[in-house]
Amino acid sequence: MIIAPLTVHAIVHSDYDDTSEKVPALRCEMDYNQACVTVWDDTVQDKDKQRYRFSTLSTSRGQTALYRKEVDATVEMAMSGYNAAIILMSMGKDYVHQQRLETVRYLLTKLDNALDDKNKKWEQQQGRRIVIDYVWLEMDDDTCCDISRQRTMKNGHAIASGTDRLMLRVNKAQIIYNHIKPESNMPQILRIRLSDDTAFLANIMLADMRPVRFRSMMDEINVHQSFTVLQHALRQMIDPPLANELEVGKSVLANELLEYVCGRHKTTAIIHLQQYPTDSKADILEVLDFSRMLAHISCVSVRNKADMRTEYYKAHLNLSKQHYREQRALYVHLQKSLLKEQLKNSKVTSPMDKSTQTPAEVLDANENSIDYTNMSYATFQKTLQEHDALRAKLRLSIFQKQIALTKTSTTVKQVLAENQRRIESINSIIAKHQDQRCSTTGHQEPFNKVRQVDSLRSCSWTILIGFINALPVVPNNSFYEIYKH
Repeated sequence: MIIAPLTVHAIVHSDYDDTSEKVPALRCEMDYNQACVTVWDDTVQDKDKQRYRFSTLSTSRGQTALYRKEVDATVEMAMSGYNAAIILMSMGKDYVHQQRLETVRYLLTKLDNALDDKNKKWEQQQGRRIVIDYVWLEMDDDTCCDISRQRTMKNGHAIASGTDRLMLRVNKAQIIYNHIKPESNMPQILRIRLSDDTAFLANIMLADMRPVRFRSMMDEINVHQSFTVLQHALRQMIDPPLANELEVGKSVLANELLEYVCGRHKTTAIIHLQQYPTDSKADILEVLDFSRMLAHISCVSVRNKADMRTEYYKAHLNLSKQHYREQRALYVHLQKSLLKEQLKNSKVTSPMDKSTQTPAEVLDANENSIDYTNMSYATFQKTLQEHDALRAKLRLSIFQKQIALTKTSTTVKQVLAENQRRIESINSIIAKHQDQRCSTTGHQEPFNKVRQVDSLRSCSWTILIGFINALPVVPNNSFYEIYKH
């Protein structure tokens, strides 16, 4: 356990030109020895000036050393199992954009180095590694944006479901730097969780509240309600009423920061001030009042105690799931049994024959009808398969006969062509001897050739008729239908 005040550091920026003869009427006077700030307004005759004390007060030249000192302390607390936070605020002009980027980069680099050293010892002791989960949020009074996923949601939904479910796991903290959003006017919160899922747990928060506004401003994003909720909560913690519940409404900024500003964890606030403010005096005093209330909070940091019964919870969850499935099956079985008993005790009248049957009998009859229908369908399927097999066999037979017909037709064509060639040869011989006068012996030779031609023609027709008779006898319509299918 660590008991320490919530430290508030102030960094003063001066944009005033010292060569100018006219000094601004509204100014903040610094007492660096006592770390106090006093707001002066020469236009108002007010002798009662309030002094605001800080933990440290420095110029902008020393801000880098201050940031690194607080980041080192925050990382060291996290490596010891504590939660820690750094809150950045500014008054008026936003001076901390570049410093914010350098701080985030230094924080992530420091965290990677410290975690590597921690894991070397942790793996030897526990056999596990400490991993990094993070979520980077940007918010106003109405909505909340997860920068890593570029997802926007309503504040009420983000609070109801929790921001832990938005966390992403990374191997190195430097990967987070790639998701830094360009300069924006909305408050941002980077929350990093270090855990081995069993025995170690720590959280680091870097909250960048940008210029703090407690009133709605023209042409600016509305965040004044969130700051007002925080201001009201701090006043209740400093001067608590009797048994009153602290209400934060639907402000994600307030819900995330209250756990740290209420004093449960080590928290450091760094506020950037203008020596010659450009805002109104009322705005300046509200910011300084807010920082003074933070300084009145005492932090009591307790080391996180991770639950060592993770494996037990997993086994118990599996048993619970199995028991639920068994009970569910038993419930369904009992429901069916109860329904059957109710059906047995009731009577229904069939609209067809007006006979009275129990619902159980009707169900049995329907089941028998369904079984008969299934059997008929199976028989039909079997018959259909047999018909398909017969059709395939018939198609194969027709194909084979078509092949044989093609071969026979080719043979017949060849024989007819040869006979035709012989007939033409004989006709040419007859034509050659037609005009010649020859003796009786000479006249007998052409007639012999004619007889050979007639013999060849008769042989050709005999072969053709025999081929036609050899064809299968198929009804006219049947052959067409078979060929078509």
